Amino acid sequence: MSVRQKSGEVVRFDDVSPERVHGRHEIATVRSSDLITLSQVRPSQNGEHGALKESIRTTGLINQIDTVRLSEAELREYIEFTNKLWSSENRFEDFEHQRQPDGTFFLVSSGHSRLAAIRSLEQDGFPLLEMDIKVHADRSIEGFLQRQIDENIHSKPPLERRAMAIAEYYYWGKEKQRWTTQKEFAAAHGSMSKDVLSEALAFANLPDSIRSFVMDKKLSFAGAISLGKAAPVFEEHIYFTANITPGQANKKQLEKIEKRLTRRLVIEANRLVAARLNSTASEKRMKSIKDTLLREMQVARKLSEQDDSALIQLEELNVYTPEELLAQLEKKQKAELASVLGSIARTPGEWTRQVLALNSRFVEEELIQGAIEDFQSSSRKAIHALGSPALKETVGVSTR
Repeated sequence: MSVRQKSGEVVRFDDVSPERVHGRHEIATVRSSDLITLSQVRPSQNGEHGALKESIRTTGLINQIDTVRLSEAELREYIEFTNKLWSSENRFEDFEHQRQPDGTFFLVSSGHSRLAAIRSLEQDGFPLLEMDIKVHADRSIEGFLQRQIDENIHSKPPLERRAMAIAEYYYWGKEKQRWTTQKEFAAAHGSMSKDVLSEALAFANLPDSIRSFVMDKKLSFAGAISLGKAAPVFEEHIYFTANITPGQANKKQLEKIEKRLTRRLVIEANRLVAARLNSTASEKRMKSIKDTLLREMQVARKLSEQDDSALIQLEELNVYTPEELLAQLEKKQKAELASVLGSIARTPGEWTRQVLALNSRFVEEELIQGAIEDFQSSSRKAIHALGSPALKETVGVSTR
């Protein structure tokens, strides 16, 4: 690995630091294996992955990958922080082999998709070439996170990636007591609107499974945010269904409620995906569902106050324990999810295969297996009807 200072035709004055010179940065020559990608949750495959691979293969890397140097202590701290924020399980030992001769580590701040394309090419047998990377002067985690925000302003990335970068910076600063509220953060970053920050935090607080739908381009960012806005109502309805008073659930009940909430969000995400709704339609649908649940709970509570027969029906809930009611809800949700996945699976094609593959990351095997079998069956029928070898390759199933 070699390092050199980039020399641009710039004018400098004695009282201007190198950091204030436009575009000034180090250039390091490294292998792809020297670079660490840790920040945020990445999609299984960028939507433009294939085109990007071909471009790099034929013309080389046009835009250099941006990195910062971190010490071992800083990298360890950042790993711990991202594990907590994104529920990941990275370990410092997994990256120790990427330590540079001076003891530091190169952490990628921008260019994750380019690096993934290069590594994919190398796995395909492309020569292991060296590459020049930009090494910025931000020798701190806070500087790295601030750079991600600034780069997002210049590069206009997808909304979900911008949201996750903002969330990381917000929660890091809050942990370090740079700010304590969203209002203080917004005041410190005047160019960022309250709505942008609110949506970023809402997206970050969604389960990883829902964020994966967005990162894999199966669900719109607005659709995911609408799910996030509906989540408190879904949770309230789960408490209501299980006859548990919020704030009085024990630890095991809380764990089950969280699982039921995540399952509800996965069901609704798949329904949005199956209907292929745009952002506006997704928001309208989730608002309608949320309003329906609120009315249902409101009507039941009013009836219990005014109608003795309704009160008796509600009291019959006490025949079942909260654990039994949660178990019943789990069974109902499994049936709902199986039905939704089954409806998706009946449409043969690459899009359906990708949606089922995405669900297989977090849906029980028995549920996803049934959908896969439905998909294979519908694909075979389509192949038989059309007699298309190309379709056979697309769906990736055997017709034997």
